[in-house]
Amino acid sequence: MGIISKGFDMFSKNRGRLRRAFSGRSLVQTIVAMAGFGMMGGFVLRAKSCCEKKACSQIQLLANRIAQGSESCCNKPASEQSACFNELDTKVQNSHDAILAAQIACDNSDDELLRDAIKRLQDIWLPKPKPVGGIVLNEMIALGRKDWLHLDMALARSDAACVPVTVAIVGEQVVNAEATGSASEGTVEAVVTGEVPATIVSASGNQAFQACEYVIPSGTTLDMRFGEELSGLAMSGSIAVARTTTGFPSSGMATVALPTNISFSISKWGQTLRMDLDKTFAYNKLEVDANGNGTLGVALKISSNSSNLIGFVQIGSTIYFTFPVQVAADWSTIRLHADPTIPGNHITPMSDLMLEVLEGEYGLASLPTDRCADEDGNGIRDSADEQINAMNKILGCKANN
Repeated sequence: MGIISKGFDMFSKNRGRLRRAFSGRSLVQTIVAMAGFGMMGGFVLRAKSCCEKKACSQIQLLANRIAQGSESCCNKPASEQSACFNELDTKVQNSHDAILAAQIACDNSDDELLRDAIKRLQDIWLPKPKPVGGIVLNEMIALGRKDWLHLDMALARSDAACVPVTVAIVGEQVVNAEATGSASEGTVEAVVTGEVPATIVSASGNQAFQACEYVIPSGTTLDMRFGEELSGLAMSGSIAVARTTTGFPSSGMATVALPTNISFSISKWGQTLRMDLDKTFAYNKLEVDANGNGTLGVALKISSNSSNLIGFVQIGSTIYFTFPVQVAADWSTIRLHADPTIPGNHITPMSDLMLEVLEGEYGLASLPTDRCADEDGNGIRDSADEQINAMNKILGCKANN
């Protein structure tokens, strides 16, 4: 507990050089770090308690948020930067307090207080994917360029009858009805402001869209690399999609179906992680070419009832995945596949700034005189370098590549 009692004093004093690379980990560490799958290769720690390791893992998420926050402040007019940085500093301090509270609760085996502390952290930072320049990018660090997924599963259409579902049409875009009131960008944003009307197609109407279910075969497993390689993760669940076109495009890529429901379960050693479709996200889609080859782009919300996973900050987060797919011409199967030759950030796309945070080297020699400068040339604003360094030093955390 000594590191806790010293933490608050250290926060204002330890502003300096972050000695090693910061390696942010999110989705797989949710599966691994607290579930007993074995600590992955992210943080190199002195002998620590499990709770101290969990506290360090929270900073992996915060580093990205701090870097993005600094970038946003520096892109504002000069007259607005001071207020922006003050707000960011308050978030960082509140986050620091929540992480320390979570570690204390963990040390005392107080699950209720642990959940409360993590909920405070989520309320401050928890990001959702967003479209940028026509591409959906994650705000949460997930798989990096050195990571990968290895899966190959042909989901057969269920024998159960397809069922009518209520959807919305915005312009030429078909979305889940739940998305019309919650999207923050893009054409669906206009629905909220009234600039573009949304046409609701009811499940009870004659023109209802039909959603068909596709089931993951029994015995399917997932392998992955996230700092180190993991194999034999059991995977089960299903996908439901509603076709939005009568056929595949004659050329190019086209959206041919709307994912209406997804429920994946990944488990090993008695711990289970769930990934379910976030229907409020307006950019879920299945797009293919003339041969049925394409991408399933879906925002999946991470959850778990496993005791060792409850309280981890990424539980409750939303990650956008772009799974390579192959759809049979008669729609009898949807094959999801990925192999180690595909860099992980192609599966969970993120901005160049996030990749810099994930893989970059830090090394400020002194306090930054200009918070928007980049003294060490690592692509991250000096103010973010400074704050990430302080957070790591408070908890005795350090990282390598």
